[in-house]
Parts: sequence; structure tokens; C-alpha cells
Amino acid sequence: MTVDIQTKVATVILNESNELDFANVELKPETYAGVVEVSYNGICGTDLHILEGKGSKTRPVSIGHEFVGRVSLLNQFILSADGSNINVGDRVAVVPGYSCGNCVYCRKFPELDYLCGNRVVHGLSNPFKEGGALGGLSTSVGIDSKIYVQKIPDNISDEVATLIEPLTVAIRAVEKAISGSKGDIDLGFGIGSKVVVFGLGPIGLMTAMVAKEVGLRVIGIEPNAYRREVAKEVGITEVYSSVYQKEFEDFIEEGADIVIEAVGEPHIVKDALYSIRKAGRFVVLGHFFENGSVELDPSVICRNDIEIIGSVLGPRQAYPKAVRLIEKDPERWGKLISHTFPLSETKAAFELAKTKECMKVIVKCK
Repeated sequence: MTVDIQTKVATVILNESNELDFANVELKPETYAGVVEVSYNGICGTDLHILEGKGSKTRPVSIGHEFVGRVSLLNQFILSADGSNINVGDRVAVVPGYSCGNCVYCRKFPELDYLCGNRVVHGLSNPFKEGGALGGLSTSVGIDSKIYVQKIPDNISDEVATLIEPLTVAIRAVEKAISGSKGDIDLGFGIGSKVVVFGLGPIGLMTAMVAKEVGLRVIGIEPNAYRREVAKEVGITEVYSSVYQKEFEDFIEEGADIVIEAVGEPHIVKDALYSIRKAGRFVVLGHFFENGSVELDPSVICRNDIEIIGSVLGPRQAYPKAVRLIEKDPERWGKLISHTFPLSETKAAFELAKTKECMKVIVKCK
């Protein structure tokens, strides 16, 4: 199969004035292990935070890390998250970063490559700089020899496949929530099965869906009426607008076994903490970037024997798991995609995503 390789690539950048703009970048196909012609890219909360000036200060930065497309060129073997062979013409989701392999985190935790402080990330890089990577909001992207990709099966569309990367984040959070140090093989005491998820935006709702998939009872807290309705459509039926809603107060009287925070607003942490039973577990998922602080009474954590865990990204090992989950019911997962925009209307896509009157917003890049 032969595909024309673009050498002039259109990409969306965040310029020095911190405004979204379009640029043409010279792509040198021979310098990469391969090239992926991008079909769709999802807009993530991280992208919105970068637009607000939080996190990465790199400018210009080529935006987008939740992207999928078709392999249009292979110069050498491309790493595969599930071990399958990658060929020209294959549809893939791209694991959007690679680590240095040399720092203390790479040496101690090679399976958690996102901990690397020298990591090169599509969507957080200057494409005009030597070694820079194009973001997923581009027509084509060069794939470094250290990048992994995940092959997309035939029954998952490119649009739905944009959920693979964020779904790995949800999978990692749930796995950390149900593991940990509370079990005792002699006492037979596990963490329990009642989970409260604060925030049912795209990441929070995916987390709730994964938790339900593994057999947990899931209760969602989401003030936005539109997002509560979407949650119910995908099977998260116990949803409340606030922790102060009487029905939730009655339910939570004895406390949740697990609370997962996926909002990113510091004041929610206090509400979440007081929703956990004694010896329960609290997973903080929504604070990828600094967004202020909150005053807490540490005695609540100590006296109630509460375990607090941070969870940030999904490792490459979670990509095959994400595919298997979506494969079970692609139509159900597809309900999380609320809006699609062409690349030329990326600014409008970001404006909508800011309002939260949407779920997952994706951009068609070709």
C-alpha cells in the first residue's frame, strides 16, 4: 500500500502571545521511524489548562496528544503497545510521549515512562526546535523510534479511537483505587465496592465507566445537568448534583469505600475527603497542573486511616486494555463524543470545550 507523504504539515500551535494559531511545518520523513497521517484528535482538559497559561511554558507549542491516524510511512520497526506488527496502512492510536531512558525514574520505573522529567511529548513540544514533536492537531506527525503505537481494530472507528489515550488514564486511576495497602489475606478485608467519582467530564465519566465495568457500585457527583444526562445514557445511573443533595447525604452516611476526584478544583478535595469511610481510599486524579490550594485538617486523614493516592497518566501497558474495553461496546463509548469540528475550526472547538456544555470534543485533521 502506498500513501503520499506530506512534507508540509499544517498544525495548530499556541503562539508566543498564548493564542491559538495555524502554522505550516516542514516534516522530514526520513528522520523518523515512521509517519502517521492524523485523522482525529481529541481536546483534553490539559490542552485547556495550557491555553490558560498553566503547566508547560513552551511557546510556541504544537497542541494535541489524543490522536489517531493511519501509518503512511515506515522507515524502520515501530514499537507496538500490544506487541503486534505495525505496517503501512494500519490505523493506530499514538502513545504521545517517550522517556529519556537514563534518569532515576526511567531506571527505577521503566514501565512508568511518564514519570521521566526529560520526556518528549506530542502536544507539549516546540515543533520548530531541534528534537521537537508535532502535536496531534496536525495533518501528519512523525513518529520517533522510541514512540509506541496501539493498533486499532476494525470495529472501532477513528472517532471513537480518540478515546483510547484518555481511557488509559481512567484505567490507571481505577487500578490504583482497587489495589493498595488495605487488604489482609488473613482477615479477608478488601477495599470494598462502593465508589464515588467527583466530576463526570470526559476523564471522570470514563473512570466511572471503568469502575462499573470491573464490578464496582459507582455514584457520580456532577453539577452540570448535561453531563449528568450523558452519564445516565452510558450506564452511570446513580448521579447527584452535589454532596449536599439530601439523597446523596442519606446514601453517604456510612461513607464511600473509594472516592476518585476528577474535577481539578481544590475546594472539591475537602468535600471528597469527608465522603470517605474510615480506612477508605482517596484517589486524586484531576490536578495535573497547579490550580490553587485548599486547607485541610490532617487529623481527618490520620484518625480515619484514609489512604490518599495520586494518579496522573496511563502507561503504555494500559493501551491494549483500553482497546479491549471499547471493543465490547464501541457504540456506548462513542456516546462520550459530543462534537466534531474540522481542523480549520479548532478555535471554535476549544471555545466550546471551555464551556463544559459538551462531553468529548474532537477535531477532524484531514
